Amino acid sequence: MKKNYFSYLLVLLVFILGTVVSCTKEGPAGPAGKDGTDGIDGTNGTDGTATCIECHDANQTLGIKQFQWESSMHAAGTALARSSISSCAGCHSQQGFIQTDGNNPLTEDEWKGVDDPIVINCYACHPIHETYTHEDVVALLFPDQPNWAVTHDKEVDMDLGKGNTCAHCHQSRKRTPVVDMNDLTIMYTDISTHYGPHYSSQANLMGAFGAYEFEGSTAYPDFNGHLGAENGCVSCHMGFTTASGSGGHNMHIDAGSDLEKACAQCHSEGAGAEDKYNEYYPVYFATIDHDGEHPTLNTTSYYTLLGDLLTEHGVYTKVVDSVDGYPEAVHYNINGGLEINGTLLAALFNHRYLYQDHSHGMHNPSYSKALLKNSLEAVEALN
Repeated sequence: MKKNYFSYLLVLLVFILGTVVSCTKEGPAGPAGKDGTDGIDGTNGTDGTATCIECHDANQTLGIKQFQWESSMHAAGTALARSSISSCAGCHSQQGFIQTDGNNPLTEDEWKGVDDPIVINCYACHPIHETYTHEDVVALLFPDQPNWAVTHDKEVDMDLGKGNTCAHCHQSRKRTPVVDMNDLTIMYTDISTHYGPHYSSQANLMGAFGAYEFEGSTAYPDFNGHLGAENGCVSCHMGFTTASGSGGHNMHIDAGSDLEKACAQCHSEGAGAEDKYNEYYPVYFATIDHDGEHPTLNTTSYYTLLGDLLTEHGVYTKVVDSVDGYPEAVHYNINGGLEINGTLLAALFNHRYLYQDHSHGMHNPSYSKALLKNSLEAVEALN
């Protein structure tokens, strides 16, 4: 009886398994699908990260450049918030700079504000991670000569080499009203307290264009020797590095310690560059005299003379900031609600053009001298 019971269970189990297999059995195969796209053949024995090592290697080249950049004004992002304004976005954020397509074909009227901006960084100047080779960190975006926004009717053909990338932003912006130099008696009203070329007239000064050229005793030069630098801005601002971080991707030149390094490529290895600057600066641009035991106001430089004369005509308010009772900084602030003639407005623009360049005229010393002297003479003639 026990044997028959186990035989019965075995038969039942075989029946159940057969039923399950029968129920889950696949039906007849359908028609074959189309062939897929062939894959790309790999390279046997090549590490997938091999191209990364071209840049991210043990010599820390990228790390050094990043360290320099982090202490630069590009990284500081002091005016990053302006990227939300369409007319400012093209130069105040990395995304905005890319959207300009090198100012061509886009114009300022087509720029769009950026809601989530990031400071000017590697991706603004270089096609990073495009080919994943070293070429990505040496190639430049927008290497061609930019569209020049302000020329004041001068024909401009100035190739700054690698510096062309810089010049897309480091050039004057449009400003109204535009002075009619053929009739300087015209009166202009509602002048903005921010009138001037914006803090970006560096390329204009290099090429000697975009300012108002008064006739005067000093001839405007036909040539700027600093244009002899093969790559313009890059040659001087990035052609050297120091342990303190200037030069390189910091791009700062300290007039007290870096001039010989920055000027070496053109000026007999830079010898005497600092002395030449110290001879030039007090005469033409210094507002503070630091030669004595305590700093005092410099009232004789041409920049100060023009600024003070514009102050006398009500164009400026002169502000002297002091530390411990001694002057350390002079600011000329444009007064609001101005109604002034063409001579004063053109001289105001020229004064801002040279101030907002921030090189103390060194981008084009001879042109700076002529602008200052002839503008001063024109305003003096109004008295």
